[in-house]
Amino acid sequence: PETWMLNNMNDHTPFSFTVQFLDGQFDNPYAGGQNFNVFPFAGDFDPKTPYHLPLQVDVLEHQFKLPYTQNWNLTVERKLAADWWLRVGYVGTSTAHPMIGVDQNAPIYNFNQPLSQNQNTIDQRRPRPEYENIYTMAIPLDQQYNGLDVLINKQFSHGLRTNRFD
Repeated sequence: PETWMLNNMNDHTPFSFTVQFLDGQFDNPYAGGQNFNVFPFAGDFDPKTPYHLPLQVDVLEHQFKLPYTQNWNLTVERKLAADWWLRVGYVGTSTAHPMIGVDQNAPIYNFNQPLSQNQNTIDQRRPRPEYENIYTMAIPLDQQYNGLDVLINKQFSHGLRTNRFD
């Protein structure tokens, strides 16, 4: 998780050499970012480097715990009669703290507008419009699986045989 955070941090101003203009098109690639001049780049991180707004942020949950998984199983087999067998098996797995990314600043969908208008007003519908995404790497969930396998087996009888081929 820490590596994920450090890798993503260099995608944002002022640590990044990349600037994204999502409103631009081929004939006007800097549409929406005319006041944000990144050229010429001097090769240093100037403290006066302007932040591209809205700003995207990546954060870790306050008490971040590393995820782990446990697996277990038990199988019991018993002969019931001369040619009957019973096998009962239990399988379990538990995952604690699986990681998910949560956008804490997701736009609120306006059901009174058509989809195309919602797509054009994404940043205006965010709870904190000065930010784009606020991605939080969180661990709010746990996962468990429990399984029971039951097998009753009868051996062939009355002159029937099985042949094993290797």
